[in-house]
Amino acid sequence: MRKVVLAKRPNIDPRPDDFEIVDAGMPEPKDGQLLVKVLWQSIDPYVRLTFDDPTIAGAPGMALGEMPLGRAVSQVVTSRHPDFAAGDIIEGRTHWGEYAVVDPAVRPTKLDFGEIPLSYAVGALGMPGQTAYAGVDKVLNVQAGQTMLVSAAAGAVGTLAGQIAKHRGARVVGIAGGPDKCAEVEKLGFDACVDYKAADFSDRLAAALPGGFNAYFENVGGDMSRIAFQNASYGAKVALCGVLSVYAVGNETGPDRLPEVMRLLFTKGLTIQSFFGELLGGADATVAMRKLIEAGAITPRESIIEGIENLPAAFSGIFRGNDHVGKVVLHIADPD
Repeated sequence: MRKVVLAKRPNIDPRPDDFEIVDAGMPEPKDGQLLVKVLWQSIDPYVRLTFDDPTIAGAPGMALGEMPLGRAVSQVVTSRHPDFAAGDIIEGRTHWGEYAVVDPAVRPTKLDFGEIPLSYAVGALGMPGQTAYAGVDKVLNVQAGQTMLVSAAAGAVGTLAGQIAKHRGARVVGIAGGPDKCAEVEKLGFDACVDYKAADFSDRLAAALPGGFNAYFENVGGDMSRIAFQNASYGAKVALCGVLSVYAVGNETGPDRLPEVMRLLFTKGLTIQSFFGELLGGADATVAMRKLIEAGAITPRESIIEGIENLPAAFSGIFRGNDHVGKVVLHIADPD
């Protein structure tokens, strides 16, 4: 079988050659474990947090030569656990490979999706969906008539968060990179989408938010946040979902913007809350998302990439403003 390992520490944003695809023997499950065939591998930016040297990052990190750990949809090949049987389709954390050993201590979930695509288990009906729903519902509490701003609006979480807010009757403005991506975002029902790559981005954003925003679903951080905060209405709420711009240690470059941001927080009465969708949303959020999908209220978008050999490029691409829209997911195999 083939697996993907971390070959060297990325210099800020990861590149395909930071990884290596190697041939390895089939792993053997121990008592209580499962051997699974990976069907769909989730491509998630948060995995980047584990790539820095832990002595520099001040947090647990990976050793070189190890396989990154991410979420995946898999089929059980061999079970040495009484709660699982060969043939079961599960979702949970697995290492980047064609096959993996899963310990039920990481709480894999059996899937019963009916006609819903299995890949949704790592997208709209997985962590991204839980995050989008929890952010809009619990953190921002978006109401009809309000205006919500979404950064990384073409991404896995942003595409869903905007549609959820629209379903609640809010006006939704997205931020995405390039006119093509903005056009795709608007096809999902967003009232407007602003291209952050435009030279006059700040002016365009202000024009799209004539009354400011009441809620901001933040996925990026950095200078984009500073510009966005300038358009907040008084008392606006910010759901801090991710800070893609500074996931890498050493990427905090440029002038110190903290004093300016603190001034905006004070003068505009902003409330900022960070959160983790799996913890705040959990199973209830997944149930709510499934109802919205089955009712046709939201349309999940996926960018499907074929083959484990393309995993390094797929992962690196999400940090470089690629052309993908929605959840980036890698298709490795079909179930038996």
